[in-house]
Amino acid sequence: MASLNEFLALRHRALMRARAERQLELASIEEEIAQIERAAEAANISLIVPDDEHGFTEKSARSRIRLPKTIKDAAIEALSEKKLGMTAHDILKVVNEKLGTDYPRSSLSPQLSRLKGEGIVYREDDRWVLVPNRNSPA
Repeated sequence: MASLNEFLALRHRALMRARAERQLELASIEEEIAQIERAAEAANISLIVPDDEHGFTEKSARSRIRLPKTIKDAAIEALSEKKLGMTAHDILKVVNEKLGTDYPRSSLSPQLSRLKGEGIVYREDDRWVLVPNRNSPA
């Protein structure tokens, strides 16, 4: 029977490997998206993107809004729009909306703790608040 130390080390290695594989997959997807957008822009073609409120709308490749790449980035963006802060539940809603994901609360909490440790956010009652006048993002 493996010791706890061995189990944790093996599991950590497996998860790191899986994460690296997913990052490669995402990088490939991002590159293909960029190629399509460059081609559309060069050909002066508008791309059709879904709009949750109004069905489909046209957006040119030039007007594409860059989405945050991480939970931490999306959380910082969400908090920057709410000066009085937000509950973790509300932050999670915005993060999932910005990233197009369905992360559970257990994925957000460690990121908020890291941001707190980095001095980017602080807790005020049940709300997370962005530290004012911080010099740089996460």
